[in-house]
Amino acid sequence: MVKIITFEGLDYSGKTTTLYHMAKKFSNKKNFAFNEGPIYPTGLTARFLTIANQANEQEREFLYTTSFVLDTLESTLNHRGDNRTVFQDRYWPSVIAYGKFLNREKSIHHYQDFRPLFISPVATIYFSCTLDEKIRRSEKRARKSVLDRFLLGAPDKFKELEKEIDSSLEGLPNILRLDTTNRSVEEVAFEIEKFYNSQIVAEALKNE
Repeated sequence: MVKIITFEGLDYSGKTTTLYHMAKKFSNKKNFAFNEGPIYPTGLTARFLTIANQANEQEREFLYTTSFVLDTLESTLNHRGDNRTVFQDRYWPSVIAYGKFLNREKSIHHYQDFRPLFISPVATIYFSCTLDEKIRRSEKRARKSVLDRFLLGAPDKFKELEKEIDSSLEGLPNILRLDTTNRSVEEVAFEIEKFYNSQIVAEALKNE
């Protein structure tokens, strides 16, 4: 079965930059993949994601959640022999966290635990950095994110979303927490490589 190492955390915490760096460094390594979105995209999930671009937050939460359930079905039905290790730029923990944060009491994740229906990550890298660092990175980036709209000027909301992310990771095995404040992408990637090569992750990968 596929082995997922998911990169989780708020926008501007360094997930995507680190993923791109590692993808370039390990581009020739067999059985490694670097991914964003569904692990096994299909025509149906593509339609879901297209609809999600024009949907409201509640509808988007439902469509994203369903796409990860479809990932599990695809893995079970059509990809049992997939032995890759996939480094993933956010997986379902982010859908749960952002859904609860944006939709509050209307979030479907307040009323139903969908986690048993998802592929469970073998390990999770939880990226974080200070609010000042996020603001600095936001000012350097042309493309703005949900953080710019809701959080960068409101530290209380910032902490609220961080709590939701922490909650979404509860029960997951092998979590590495990385503070990327004032750290280069090379330093961060090196910490992840050490974690990947550690005995605890090696055992988890072997047992999948």
